Amino acid sequence: MAQELPVRFEVETRDALLTIRLIAEPKCDLAAEFALELTAGSNRSVHKGEVETTAGAKILLSTVSAVIDGSWRARLTVWPSGQPPYEEVVHSDSLL
Repeated sequence: MAQELPVRFEVETRDALLTIRLIAEPKCDLAAEFALELTAGSNRSVHKGEVETTAGAKILLSTVSAVIDGSWRARLTVWPSGQPPYEEVVHSDSLL
């Protein structure tokens, strides 16, 4: 990744359990909306929210866990106030 994103996710897989942690850790003050979408098989979950925090803080915004059997895809979209939106995507094949 070329730059550190102020809102990002960490992915952990252990056996059939997938855990995604959504973390805000901005270098400058941040106000943003976000959406985390997880698709696993025919199941889809979307977690939306807002964050407002100061530079240097580290905040766990959400933890999503799912029992997986096959492929999955997680997409994070962030709309920072006054800045262009960005997206981060990870999927089961990208962790091989």
